[in-house]
Amino acid sequence: MASPPSSPPPASSGEKRGAPRMSKAERKRARKAGREAKAPPPPADDAGAAAPPAAEPAEKKKKKKKNKAMSRHAAYGDKPAPEGADAAAAAAAPPPPAPSAPSAPSSLEQYASLHSSPEPPLLSSLRSATAAAFPHAQHMLSGSLQGRLLRALAGLKGGGRALEIGTFTGYASLCLAEDRRVREVVTCEIDGEAAGVAREHFGRAEAGKKIRLEVGPAMDTLRKLEAEGGEPFDIVFIDADKRGYRGYVEALLSGSLLAPDALLLADNVLFKGLVLNSLPAAKAGRKKLSYWAARHQDIADDLHGFNEWVNEDPRVEATLVPLRDGITIIRRVS
Repeated sequence: MASPPSSPPPASSGEKRGAPRMSKAERKRARKAGREAKAPPPPADDAGAAAPPAAEPAEKKKKKKKNKAMSRHAAYGDKPAPEGADAAAAAAAPPPPAPSAPSAPSSLEQYASLHSSPEPPLLSSLRSATAAAFPHAQHMLSGSLQGRLLRALAGLKGGGRALEIGTFTGYASLCLAEDRRVREVVTCEIDGEAAGVAREHFGRAEAGKKIRLEVGPAMDTLRKLEAEGGEPFDIVFIDADKRGYRGYVEALLSGSLLAPDALLLADNVLFKGLVLNSLPAAKAGRKKLSYWAARHQDIADDLHGFNEWVNEDPRVEATLVPLRDGITIIRRVS
């Protein structure tokens, strides 16, 4: 009978030969199990049940919440609401000033207007009344910046008399009459409806008492004034029929209506920039225009001819200022 195989001798505690190698994850789990085995059991409550883990201190919890809120506000670029003493100080502080509405000018003319004296309230009211009465012709009204220039030039002339050819609704008339040294403004308008709006606003202004409004063709008014033989005019503003500019200036220069050192101001001499198309090179290559475009270009051609005529006339000195739609300042020198 064969004897049973003998059992292998027990391996020593330090012996590893022949034992399978443990993976890294297995060694990690073994170490964790050993630590849990050594940890003391949680204390039992009165009923014998294990007590729940200790709650996080309230101060530490509050701090963590505040840090989280700070991170969220930082991400959106705003600031968190103050707390405690900071909240009391913030409540006592005066409110920050409201941000002003943006008024960035979109053109050099708007920039110049923002940095010039504002128009009086009556002129603002007249501008609104003109827009209501003539919604398609309100561009014919003198601009605020141009109105301030007219007032300044009338004052620099030391007062006297002013003449306006082309009243429309009276904006420029009131600007010429603003300076207290101006004794009288004579203005003429062919459109009875526009003259009515002007007359209404003249009656609401102290300066309006110095304004004499003539209704009818401008050349008829000039002949009437010539026949009256009154005091000559120190400043003349021309803003009427553009094709009649040369005739108006010629009548003034050849007659007795002007003071020796009078200023003549001709408006709209750039006419929307279309005078550039009146130059010989541009005129030669001009294409066929629509009806209204052709009408506007014809007016620009006449104004270009006027500009050249004034510039070459030996009786005057002329300076074309590119303000708004162009204004030429003409001074008689002989």
